Amino acid sequence: MALKILIVTILLFALVTFNSCDLNGSKCGGDYSFSGDNLFGFVILDKKTNENVFNVFTTNYNYDTVTVYNPDWKVALATSIGFDGAVALRFIDLQSDKDVVDQLISKRFYMYFNYQDIDTIDIDFKMTKGNCGHQIMEYFKVAYNDSVYVDKIVSRVPGASFLK
Repeated sequence: MALKILIVTILLFALVTFNSCDLNGSKCGGDYSFSGDNLFGFVILDKKTNENVFNVFTTNYNYDTVTVYNPDWKVALATSIGFDGAVALRFIDLQSDKDVVDQLISKRFYMYFNYQDIDTIDIDFKMTKGNCGHQIMEYFKVAYNDSVYVDKIVSRVPGASFLK
């Protein structure tokens, strides 16, 4: 009887060991990078017309000159607005945010339309360690001009539509 228990224990241990994550990457997706979640995509819609504010036929803004800045007024995003008006914002700092887990990280960005029109984008996020030891997204919140558009537990960064 003791031999059967020992064999079952060894088999269960082997099963769990071989089906769990392999930190060398064979069962964990290889070269995962936490920065893969580093794109927040959004569009900005006009409150009155519900049209994209970068619509070439109705816009007051030139998407070629709109720029997103960090709080120190260094360019965070230069001309990454697609022809469809979608914006892709990289918000994770690959140096300072690496290995920061289980704590809220807050970022502020300024979307500069022209010298009279500057909007704010506030992003709060939290990352954790996944089953394979990778740094993965756990929580994501975004506010545009103080209106919260996303505030939820996530495994991937969602997109959003803002009203202006």
